[in-house]
Amino acid sequence: MERRNRRKRILLIAIIAILMAVFIVAYVSFISSDSNTHITLPPQDISDAFDSTEQTADFAGITKSNVQQVIAQMDRADTYQRTMTIITSWSGGSSSEKTEMIVSDELVRLNITRGDETRCTVINGEECFIWYAGETKYITRPTGDFTQFQQSRIPDYTDILALESHRISDAALEEKEGIMCIRVDFKTDVANCVYWLDLDSGLLYAAEEYENGKPVYNMTVDSMEAPVSSDETLISAFTLPDGRVLYQ
Repeated sequence: MERRNRRKRILLIAIIAILMAVFIVAYVSFISSDSNTHITLPPQDISDAFDSTEQTADFAGITKSNVQQVIAQMDRADTYQRTMTIITSWSGGSSSEKTEMIVSDELVRLNITRGDETRCTVINGEECFIWYAGETKYITRPTGDFTQFQQSRIPDYTDILALESHRISDAALEEKEGIMCIRVDFKTDVANCVYWLDLDSGLLYAAEEYENGKPVYNMTVDSMEAPVSSDETLISAFTLPDGRVLYQ
């Protein structure tokens, strides 16, 4: 009898030990799962990183043969505002100017500052309106057969589209001052040029021109907003000194 009781006690202890082990394992698994649920967070800015990687991959196969087609198909905002530093060099000297450009479809506003003087120009596709900051009168000139950008004498992505393809010597993806760009090398009748187009905006980010191996022109974008977020900015930009508003 005593031997039977001992066996029962041993069996009972074994059953209790097994049940406790199962309970402990289940509890630990539950705690671990719950803990992971609370501390696992999506990485910050994951969408931005994905978009950037995907976008760069889209342009990985760019060459001098297809670069004009690629640039022509890039998405661009109808409105944008940017400020640029432009350095023009010549034998024995150079000059620097700050330029603010505001674009809304065919309207272009330029504020070009040299020293203490700012020249303001508004181009609407038919006419150029020119005055100096602080003045109330302006002069009007026809645009002729030139585009707004040619009138402003500021390089633009459209310059690349207008090139004869044989003038393009190279094209590739390249990072320029932390901005991922399409770099295009090409030749005009008088200069060797390198343009960088911002992948995000599709707009020109920087330009360099060389004559006989010497730099003659350098343009770099200092800041940009695309699209322009405020209608007030556009109304102000395209209002002439006499109060005439060109922006609609």
